[in-house]
Amino acid sequence: MAVSFAGLVLPGLGPGSVGLVTGGSGGIGSAVTEQLLHMGGSVGVMSRSERRLKEFADGLGDPPGLRVSPGDITNENDVERAVGGLVDEFGRIDYLVNLAAVADGGATLATLDMATARHVLDVNVIGTLLPCKVAARHMRARGRGRIANVASAAAARAREDGTIYGPSKAAVLRLTVQLGVELGPHGITVNCVSPGQTPSILRATGEEGGTAPVVTGGSAASSAARIPRRRRGEFADYVGPILFFCSDLVDYTTGTNLDVDGGTHGRR
Repeated sequence: MAVSFAGLVLPGLGPGSVGLVTGGSGGIGSAVTEQLLHMGGSVGVMSRSERRLKEFADGLGDPPGLRVSPGDITNENDVERAVGGLVDEFGRIDYLVNLAAVADGGATLATLDMATARHVLDVNVIGTLLPCKVAARHMRARGRGRIANVASAAAARAREDGTIYGPSKAAVLRLTVQLGVELGPHGITVNCVSPGQTPSILRATGEEGGTAPVVTGGSAASSAARIPRRRRGEFADYVGPILFFCSDLVDYTTGTNLDVDGGTHGRR
């Protein structure tokens, strides 16, 4: 079933709202960013690929609410520039969505090299922590803010490979709980979405940033049989939960995780 967000109105989002989406030119990120723009807000998009950001902006017709910020989410200066640019222009940042991530190439303990392990942990964990740290400083000053982290179904399910990717996303879950407790008294909510069975493949550590390739053919069809909803996710399936966590509907909800995987988390 195709999800339509036409005419969607959520408290705290829409005209006048300001936020940053890391990994905003990727598969899920671009869908989230496009919807936030449709709702009338101003959205900063941070990505390591300047080329992809330009293509993304051109593809949307270079809307007036879009602000692109090429940069590395593990680099404090780049993150400060992305967040600070929004605050300088609009006087605040209302929400942060942490979507940028890399995979480990399906590495096992025997095949995993330490350079890959460090890079995955750096991007997925520090690359979530650092934008939270910078954005929360400005949110704390206003006494309100929304942070939506994105982990993965792999955070809670071990498999024969993905030795460091799953643990890196488990760290994002634990960080969400920690920051939810720490930032709650300042009016800032921190929640997490854990996608599963997505229609995209994460980039490996050495690949160029940008939109991930879409899964097609037999692999997607065959895996759907084990999903209680009997289909793989579509990008729109992940947009709604992320928007919910960016809105004021979650003012009394913080430090939580929502599995968005077609029910697969309930299987044994």
